[in-house]
Amino acid sequence: MSDFKKCIDDGVGKIDTQEANEIKALFDELDQQYKGNMASAPAAARAAVDTMKAIRRQKFQKRRQKILYAKTWQEILNILDTHRNVFGQLDPFDAAVGIFGHVRDQKFSSVEARGKAIEGLAFSQMDQILKTFKRNLIGGTPKKAQLEDIINEGFGESTGNQSAREMAEAWKRVNQQLVKRFNQAGGDIALLDNWGFPQIHRANKFRKVTKDVWKQRVMGDSVVQDGMLDIENMIDAETGLPFSPGRLDEALDKMYDNVVGEGYNIPTGKTLKGRSMANRRQDHRFLKFKNPDAWMKYQEMFGEENIFDTMMGHIKTMSRDIAMMEVLGPNPRLTTDAIKVELGKKSRAVNEEKKRESWLSKETRANFEIENLYRSHTGEYDAPIGGFLPNLLAGTRNMLIASQLGSTFWTAMTDLNSQALARKMNGLPQVKTLHQVLRHMNPLKMKERGALATRQGLIADGWIQMASAQMRYVGEVSGPEITRRISDGILRVTLLSPWTQANRWAFGQEFLGTMADNAGKRFDDLPKYSKESLEKYGFDAADWALIRKTPLMKEQGATFFSVQNLIQRTDIAPEVAQKYATRILEMINTETEFAVPTGSLRSKLWLTGGTKRGSAVGEIIRSFAMYKNFSVTIMNTHVTRAAQQVAKGRLGYATQFLIGGSILAAFGMQMKELAKGKDPRPMDNPKFWQEAMLYSGGLGIYGDFLSSATTEKYGQDISTTIAGPVVGLGSDVGRKIVKPLMDMAQGEDTKMASDLVDFTKRYTPGGNAWFLRMALERGVWDQLQEMTHPNIHRKWRNLDRKNFRDNGNQHWWPRGEFPERAPSFENLTR
Repeated sequence: MSDFKKCIDDGVGKIDTQEANEIKALFDELDQQYKGNMASAPAAARAAVDTMKAIRRQKFQKRRQKILYAKTWQEILNILDTHRNVFGQLDPFDAAVGIFGHVRDQKFSSVEARGKAIEGLAFSQMDQILKTFKRNLIGGTPKKAQLEDIINEGFGESTGNQSAREMAEAWKRVNQQLVKRFNQAGGDIALLDNWGFPQIHRANKFRKVTKDVWKQRVMGDSVVQDGMLDIENMIDAETGLPFSPGRLDEALDKMYDNVVGEGYNIPTGKTLKGRSMANRRQDHRFLKFKNPDAWMKYQEMFGEENIFDTMMGHIKTMSRDIAMMEVLGPNPRLTTDAIKVELGKKSRAVNEEKKRESWLSKETRANFEIENLYRSHTGEYDAPIGGFLPNLLAGTRNMLIASQLGSTFWTAMTDLNSQALARKMNGLPQVKTLHQVLRHMNPLKMKERGALATRQGLIADGWIQMASAQMRYVGEVSGPEITRRISDGILRVTLLSPWTQANRWAFGQEFLGTMADNAGKRFDDLPKYSKESLEKYGFDAADWALIRKTPLMKEQGATFFSVQNLIQRTDIAPEVAQKYATRILEMINTETEFAVPTGSLRSKLWLTGGTKRGSAVGEIIRSFAMYKNFSVTIMNTHVTRAAQQVAKGRLGYATQFLIGGSILAAFGMQMKELAKGKDPRPMDNPKFWQEAMLYSGGLGIYGDFLSSATTEKYGQDISTTIAGPVVGLGSDVGRKIVKPLMDMAQGEDTKMASDLVDFTKRYTPGGNAWFLRMALERGVWDQLQEMTHPNIHRKWRNLDRKNFRDNGNQHWWPRGEFPERAPSFENLTR
């Protein structure tokens, strides 16, 4: 036995037997590894030194994580003891849920808001990359060759492309900052020279090969192929040393099992004492590839082939993980379970029987919501779609969106009202809202204005991810890429996506502009709503005194507050500057959700019940929840905020929300009537304003579907309609296709050709796009219906009479004919 191992055995008592065995095992591995290059004695000496370095490093990291956990836990206890709910009552349950998902006004950070803020700070330094490779009308990313130049530059290989070199440097800088922030929160990721780019492992590709075949392809062998990995420069995260053959083999085994077993590369802790996220994040990061060709080959074989998506996905997941660690500590699973235990203590501490029952029910609901939010943040609910049924349901939802939401741009006019309310509550000017939104939609200046907004930390969802606009109505987007591209393209060309992004940018920039305008004022001299807005998010006079000294940004003829200038200040500690910059973006992003509701995580989980995306049950539930996400978000934002106001303010807020929203909804409804070839509806009809009020209250998108399901006499009963568009599609398939085929087989007369025309008209992607609808209906569908339906003109007359009876307007472009007149606007004066 070596002297080193004898010393370890002699130390048993001060250290436990398991730890001693682990130390000796590490020594044996290093000793065996070093003996390949030196004599036995020097190899043993070096192995002993490196083993002790690794052990000291591990102990230091564990001690640091314990300190960070203790600090975080004290902050969480304070939140649970002091937070008040919308009714002004002390409410630890509301506080606990708010730690994970930020919707209501609260003075503390949530994981959700923190993640978005970190993401915004990261993307603010990548505005040129986003501007260059932003998604086009079909959801793709252009300039693939230049993306490959960035990859080469990122691995340290010169391409002669100056632009690519600069963007690669920006990528490296952002990645280094994220790693640094991750480590500050308790992580321990080594920064490797020319590390290059991350990997997104695809479980479906892994499952096509065995573990041994996968390892052979990435490591290579001396006979068949060269390996992809730069093994000599890969670092073992646990020891801080180069990998020994044994430990590398074990690490690769774990990686393969993790990807195949979970469907994504960050496993979820299953127990109270599971591995901390600070350590788990290292699992998929230790791979270092020899060169850009090896990296791209690996992505093609086992990962995400879209380079842009790989880069954006890495930033998003790193931002999310950093947020979890900063808010919940190095081991978020441990903290989450500890919060549940604390809520149980507080619930049991209430002695009165009625209160105890109430608190126990609150505890149950809070624990359920906390667990769902935690699992969503870890990525457990975002497993890739797999299997025939989940893919079929997800793809069907995408195609329904493409065929049913082509006129939703007009419904989204109510964004102007919600933005006006959000501006008022934050002390922002309201008079130029529409002008600012349209300026961001100007195609001639869209790239420049978008790049500025991104540089300011305002997230460009429409540039980064496919189908961002439909997420506000559906909750999440998944399924085959071709169906996602179709639905995304329809929402882009019908202007819903540009409108949503422009509204969010306009609000965020006005917020930063108002902060710049107020920079010369002391805290007590700020306008009423501006001061209250800061106080809602925990800023006081001392905070504002520090913040307002930040140099302002002057761009495109306007002056803005700059979070980047705040981070770069040298008169305050870097961690303080980072803290304030992050909190400011949390405030802006949260208020933007009130200005342009797009669907919070809590709203999505409320509808889906915490079921996994990609599972059969999860996809079925998502199909039932389709189009309802927006209404739930309105409830969680504006309805809740109205309840928070004092009596007089509550009435004023609700009145402005309903009246202002109803007026804009009425405008959108009339525009959709014109797009259908009809005159505007009479505005003296109570039914018209009742519908407008429902649309303004968040039912607009679901109302679009309800309208399309009932006004054209498709025969669906109300239960089928309420069940959602996927069930409606199934019903139509049965009535319009399956039943006629069965009747035909039995020799009965059918109207199958006419039914098939009706079905195709309703479910053709883009068929109800507001600018294309009448050309298709009069030029294609009406002609086909005349050819296939023997009594189509009588059916049309009946529909027209019913429409006039219900809505009071007529067609200015009659069915099956050329327009005989222009639209009549007389109804607008009634």
